[in-house]
Amino acid sequence: MDFQSQPQTYVNASPADQALARRIELDLNLLSALGGHLEALRLLIPMARQLPVLDQIRVSEILFVHLGDPEIVPNETSSTDPTVQNNIELAHTCLLSLCYLVEIIPKDIHYIARIKRAWPGIFKWSQFFFDVYINRRHQERDATLLGIKASWNFFVETFGMQDLIIATPGSIELATNLWIAGDGWSEKASRYQGNPYAVLSNLLREKTYPQVRGRILSVVKGKPMILAKLLISRLQALTKSKTGIEERLDAGLDLLMHFTQFYKHEIIYALLEAGIIPCLVNFLDTAATMALLGKAGVDDITIRNVSMALISLMFCVGATDGWRWILQAVKSGFLSVVLTLSPNYERLHHGSYHAVADIIGDLLPRYMVYYSVMIEVKKQLDNLDDSVIWTTGFGEAWKRMRNKCLALWLISQSPELKLEIHCSNRLCTKSGHPEQFRKCATCLMAYCSKECQILHLKNGHKEACKDYIHGPNDVPVLSSMTELDRTFLRQLMWFDVWHHRQELQKIAVDAFSNVPLRDFVIQADYTPISRTLRIMPVAKTIEEKVTGPNHAFFRSYQTVLANTREKNLTSVIGLFCQGEYHSPLHVEKEFWVVANNSTKATKDVLTALALLNGASDLPQL
Repeated sequence: MDFQSQPQTYVNASPADQALARRIELDLNLLSALGGHLEALRLLIPMARQLPVLDQIRVSEILFVHLGDPEIVPNETSSTDPTVQNNIELAHTCLLSLCYLVEIIPKDIHYIARIKRAWPGIFKWSQFFFDVYINRRHQERDATLLGIKASWNFFVETFGMQDLIIATPGSIELATNLWIAGDGWSEKASRYQGNPYAVLSNLLREKTYPQVRGRILSVVKGKPMILAKLLISRLQALTKSKTGIEERLDAGLDLLMHFTQFYKHEIIYALLEAGIIPCLVNFLDTAATMALLGKAGVDDITIRNVSMALISLMFCVGATDGWRWILQAVKSGFLSVVLTLSPNYERLHHGSYHAVADIIGDLLPRYMVYYSVMIEVKKQLDNLDDSVIWTTGFGEAWKRMRNKCLALWLISQSPELKLEIHCSNRLCTKSGHPEQFRKCATCLMAYCSKECQILHLKNGHKEACKDYIHGPNDVPVLSSMTELDRTFLRQLMWFDVWHHRQELQKIAVDAFSNVPLRDFVIQADYTPISRTLRIMPVAKTIEEKVTGPNHAFFRSYQTVLANTREKNLTSVIGLFCQGEYHSPLHVEKEFWVVANNSTKATKDVLTALALLNGASDLPQL
C-alpha cells in the first residue's frame, strides 16, 4: 500500500510555515517508507493536524495498520527486549495520536473495510495498555484512556462495528474496567473533541442490554453495589464541583440512564439501595442548574443533563417496589424541583417532559394509597406555593395528583378509619398506636411485645423474612411497607367496599346468580389512578392466580403487597369460602384479625352480602 504524500503548495503561508510544512511532508514520507518509525512518528504527531486532510487520513491509516498487527503485541508486560520495547512505545504513540485524527477519517465503505481488519490488534493492544499504562503507570492513565476511547469509539460510531466489539470476548469487561479507571470522568476526557461518553456507555443500547449485563457484573464479581456506589459518588462529586463539569456530568448521566433501564436487574436494585434517587434530586435542585435553566441562552448540554436526570429518575421511581422510591423522591424535594422547572418546561427534551408528567400524574397518585406517601405529599403541598404550575404543561398532571392526595387525606381523617396497627403474631389480637409496638429490624413487621416477636420468629417468620428481604447477588431489599401503611391500605379497602356495596351486590346478582356467597372473592385493585373493585367466584380467581403446585387459592393481599419485586397492587380483601390461606407469615390469621377489629361498616357490608344469597355460614365477626 502506497502511503506517500504528494507534493503540496502553500501559497499563502509564511516562509517559516512553508519550511514546517515541508518538514512534515518529509516526516510523512519517512514514516511511510519505514512502515512506522518511532522517531519519525514522534516528530510527526504534534504537527499532523496541520497537514492537509488527505495526508491526515494517510497518517491515521498508517497508525491503524501498525496497531492492527496482532503479531507484534507482546505476550507479557515485563519484557526488556529492545525490539519489544520499541514496538510498545510506537504502538502507544499511535494510540494516543488517534484521538486527534479519527474524527476526520472518511466513513466510506472501502476505507471502513480496511480499518475493520485492524480491530483484533487494537483490542489486544488495549488490553495490554490497560495493564501496563493504566494499572501500573498512573501518570499515563488519562492519556491512555483517551487513546483507547478514541479508537474504540471510532469503531462504535461506524456502521456495523458495535456488534463486532460486543462479540469480542473480554470487550465489555475491559470497557467496564476502563470506566472504573476513569473513562468518561477525567478532566482531560471532558476536553476531548470527539465523543465524550465512556466506551461502556457507547456500547450500551437497548438491543444489547441482555447480552452485556452479566458481563458487566462479572468485573465486580457479581457485586453490583460496587458499581452503584462508584457511579453515585462520582455524580455527587461532579454536582458539588463549580467549573468544567458539564461534559463529565453528561457522560455520567448517559451511563446512568442506561443502567436504570436494566429492568428487574441487580444493577438497578443496587443503585436504588445506594441512594441514587436523592443524588438525582439533589443534582436537579442545585442552584447552578436551576439558574441556568432560567436563562434564555442556556447551553444544550445543561438541558440534556437535566433531561437525562429526569428520565433516569422516572425509571428509578417506577422500578420494583415503586412506592418506597417515590416516597424517597418526595422527601428529597422532588415536588419543589418540579415547580422550579415548570415555567421552562418547553426547553426540556421530549422524553424528560413526559417523565415529569408520568411521575406527578401517574406514579404519585398511584402510590398515594400508601399512607407514608400520601401524608408526606400532603405535608409538602401545604408548604408550597404551586400557583406557578397551573398554566404550564404540567398543570393537569399536578392537579390530578393534588386532588388525589386531598381525597385520600380526607378519607384518612374519617371516623370510620382507625389507623391502628395489629400485632403480627398470629396468636395475638392486640392492636394499638404504632409507636407502642416493636418492629422487626429487617421487614418492619410490628409486635405488641417481645414475647410475641420471639414466638413469631420461632414459627416461621425468621426464614420467611430472610427470603423476602435478600435479593439475588446479596442486593439488600427492605420490606415493602410499614405496618401503618398496611393498616391504612386495609381499612381503605374496607372503606371502598362499604361505599360500593350496592354495585357489588348488583354484579353478584346479574353475573353470578348461581354462585353461593361462600365462593365469592372481593378484590380491590389500586394499580390504576382510580381505585377499582370487583367481585368474582373463587373458581375464576384460581384460574387467574395459580402459578405453581404449592400456591394457595390466590395470592393474599399481604403477599402481593409485601413482595418487593412486584409492581402490581391488586389485593384480595375478603374470601368467603371454606379453606385457609397458606403463607409462611401466617397471613390467613391476619384477615380474620382485621375483620374482628374492623368498624361497624365492615360488619354491615358482610351482612349485606350474606343476606344477598341467604348464606348462614360466614365466620363470626
